[in-house]
Amino acid sequence: MQWRRGLAFAAVHLAVALPIVASLEAYDAAMWRDHYSHITPPSSKPPIAPTPKTETSVDTAPDFSLCGLLYQTSPRERIIMMADLPAAFLTGWRMPCPPRWSISGMLLGLNLEYPTPARLVKQQGVDAVLLLLIATQWLLVGGLPLLPHEKLRRDPATLITICTAAAGASSFLPHVDLLAGLFMIVAEFTWLYWLALLAWRLLRLTRNRIFTTRTGREQGSSGP
Repeated sequence: MQWRRGLAFAAVHLAVALPIVASLEAYDAAMWRDHYSHITPPSSKPPIAPTPKTETSVDTAPDFSLCGLLYQTSPRERIIMMADLPAAFLTGWRMPCPPRWSISGMLLGLNLEYPTPARLVKQQGVDAVLLLLIATQWLLVGGLPLLPHEKLRRDPATLITICTAAAGASSFLPHVDLLAGLFMIVAEFTWLYWLALLAWRLLRLTRNRIFTTRTGREQGSSGP
């Protein structure tokens, strides 16, 4: 295992993810302060008498979920979602409707509500797990390359890391969000290539083991 390569990849991705996560947490806290500063205390006016109940028609139309339709992912969120695809998928990080089995789904549920102090603490926990998974993910992906040593320059993990570093640097510059998005599109397709390469390597490994086992049995049965 190439530990130095894995540590270098993990350091680059954490260096990109940490400022983005910190800026998003600061934005959530500012959003909470702005939202709750406009809430007026309850007035001391006497309660109004309730109006008599009237029959209302029952709506039999099927329920339609607007989950995710009103949520717009920020460019910085997309950087982590595309650059660290496995970790973001497992945690359901910043997804408007994360799966129930994901960490975000179990702790937060739908991500369409205004942040509250309790939700902010839970989101920070999801962020911490995400960063831990990013470090673990790239320690393994970088330390266990799918290509031989002489072809490491063409390894998809290298291209993903380069695109991540470029997108992370450009995301904090004004008027270059489109450039960061282009880098992330390249990274996303490179992840697909990495997954296909992983499936091919696993298939070859399984085939070789089956062939070795079958050859050993044939040699054992044909012996003296």
